[in-house]
Amino acid sequence: MDYLTFGLGVAMCGFGAFTSVVYFVKPSLLGKLEPMKERWGPGAGMALHVTGYVILPITAGIVFILRGLQGQSIF
Repeated sequence: MDYLTFGLGVAMCGFGAFTSVVYFVKPSLLGKLEPMKERWGPGAGMALHVTGYVILPITAGIVFILRGLQGQSIF
């Protein structure tokens, strides 16, 4: 087991989960959400924000966790 890779994966999943919860509870805390909505429109801006700050970190976090459990290092 590689603890650094595993820990980084847990942190990434935590970041994605935290961002998704804040999006529903108090979206005003997400500083980049409104500029993204202004630049690309409400639908595309929200989709890009959710993809970049929720889906990708959680997906990468799961991959890192699985690699860490297998003993593989990212460095």
